Amino acid sequence: MMWRLNFLVFFCCLMLNNSYMLYYICPMHTIFTVFVYGTLAMFPTLNDNRIYLLGKLLASGVFIYIFWDIKPVFYAVWKPFVWLV
Repeated sequence: MMWRLNFLVFFCCLMLNNSYMLYYICPMHTIFTVFVYGTLAMFPTLNDNRIYLLGKLLASGVFIYIFWDIKPVFYAVWKPFVWLV
């Protein structure tokens, strides 16, 4: 479902000659879903223990903080995708 939705947005941007940022909600939900799935898919046996689950969520939050709020890291990661915006 998300594959089709993201490609629909991509082709709408191409056909209508719009910036990809006009359709930010689709990639934002996709990234959120990938982060939640990735967080819970790593070491799935630890999801039963509340302490380990909170630790995984905290680690995911630290990861997101590092990659989104520290500007040199953010620009190093997302620089190859500047042409999309």
